[in-house]
Amino acid sequence: METMSNVIANRAISRSASITLQGPINEVFPLFGPIREMVWAEGWQPEVLNGKSDMEKHIVFKTQSQFEDESCYLWALTSLIPQQMVEYTVSARDRVWFITVNCNAINENQTMATVTYSYCAASEAAVDKNLIAMNRIFAQNLNDWQDAINHFLATGEKLT
Repeated sequence: METMSNVIANRAISRSASITLQGPINEVFPLFGPIREMVWAEGWQPEVLNGKSDMEKHIVFKTQSQFEDESCYLWALTSLIPQQMVEYTVSARDRVWFITVNCNAINENQTMATVTYSYCAASEAAVDKNLIAMNRIFAQNLNDWQDAINHFLATGEKLT
């Protein structure tokens, strides 16, 4: 017999990583908005469906799926503490995940960003997709994000 903890353990996964960014928090934090992320993230092309500004609570947008049987991902900025924390809720057909970015100033020219992905699956196929997605995102423990953002902060250009 499956217990509630077994079901939860099989259906939900979470992982975090921290990156050090070479810029003050007031320059770094906005880079985690859906529109500003395009300046540093290769391939990031959100389509805004609802909202007027980049870091606006309840902005809704969609992005292309990474899996053939999912047409797109629907995103909503669900929690925001300006210059500190942003959380997105993302959904697909049979799974949902939360992406939380917490920023803290190390000093006046450096920011620590801790990024957490928490996935939940509604089917066994979704469990597999979540594991694949988590492994892709954290393949370099977000050092690829760190490199891309630091390159943008230093040059004003996207790292290609």
